[in-house]
Amino acid sequence: MIMKKFVVFFVLLSCSAGYDVRNDALPTTIPESKEIISTNTTEIDGNLKIDTFENIYKKNYLKETYYLSKGENSVSAMSEWMGEKLYFLEVDKVLSNKEMEALSALSINGFICEKTFTKDIEGYLDRVHPFKKNITATLTYKCNSSDNKFLFGNPFYLNEKWWIFKSFNFDYENVECETACKPKTDYFATMVKVDESSLIYNLYNPLDIEVWELSNNWITYLEYMWNIYWLFDWIDISETKYEIGRDELFSTPAFQIQYDEVYLNCYLYGGVGMTGPDWLQGFFPQPAETVTDSFDDFIWAGSDWSWSCFENQRENEEDAKLYVVGSGPPIQYENTIGVKVENSKWVMYGSQVRPNKIVFEKGVFYPITEFYWFTNSNKPSIQFACDYIKDNDIKNQNTLYEPLFTDCSNQ
Repeated sequence: MIMKKFVVFFVLLSCSAGYDVRNDALPTTIPESKEIISTNTTEIDGNLKIDTFENIYKKNYLKETYYLSKGENSVSAMSEWMGEKLYFLEVDKVLSNKEMEALSALSINGFICEKTFTKDIEGYLDRVHPFKKNITATLTYKCNSSDNKFLFGNPFYLNEKWWIFKSFNFDYENVECETACKPKTDYFATMVKVDESSLIYNLYNPLDIEVWELSNNWITYLEYMWNIYWLFDWIDISETKYEIGRDELFSTPAFQIQYDEVYLNCYLYGGVGMTGPDWLQGFFPQPAETVTDSFDDFIWAGSDWSWSCFENQRENEEDAKLYVVGSGPPIQYENTIGVKVENSKWVMYGSQVRPNKIVFEKGVFYPITEFYWFTNSNKPSIQFACDYIKDNDIKNQNTLYEPLFTDCSNQ
């Protein structure tokens, strides 16, 4: 079994709401970058002056550093594509079918700030950027305010709010240095909250913790899937009791989804190659605080394939008349194909039905019509993996086998 993990992030954003942006009120030109270093000094002298200034600035002027959680980090990663093509979730959690080229505006203190693409204007931040981990950032937005009208760096997600750095007046000429010093730019920016009226807040609408925890069994087995991958990667277990147990786990359907009038059985994806999704529809609505490591991080629409769904038995994707690949655990959420399933709100997040000619796909929440696992006493067995760990005295290494290793030890 050869499986490789490739995480491919292509993001698309659509929206049906918009800003009343007064383009005529926005600056029509980007200010010229103001060179501080004299052309009469050598490059080495200039760099020494910059280094001296930045050392003093870091020591005496930087504010407290904020640290993002693993989940907040995943949400913040999306902002690098702000202004590109994205899909997003509407406020009422109904997925929009409209596409827009850019979510190009943020609102800061009531002023509209539009995305701009420039890399030649840089500003110092008044604290380390929580996502980028640096003290400088390029100009990214220009606002229709009369003063301090520039934003630097990409927005980031912290404490359930979006933030960015906004220009402010800083008297760098009065910074006291023991030797000659100068900043490399005269732009400085301070951290401000993005107004909650901004469309960026529609990108991420997490489930309540209580609802997310209803998916705990599924989350655990998706982690097992990766543990099993690392446990048996590069090891030939053919014609052993371990192979029999592994094949049974991956060839037994976990649940059934509906597409139009067709029903597909869904199996754990591992065993036929792992690649990340090439589609994204906003964020998978996992609460940021539930992310503890890379194996249980599904915010990027479930960053890896999790399920393979076929009309009947599991088969090779190349031979299937149609199939769907899913990502992340089943969750209680509204489906997006308009099917009403009596007494059930469970869905699986997946690709468009394949095969198709779509290159970048818009994801779908498929309704789950029947569960095979975790009903009555039907719990899929991981005993083959536990036996292999015990028989071969496998030691836990860098959490690659967690939670499998611990759960097997507790049996």
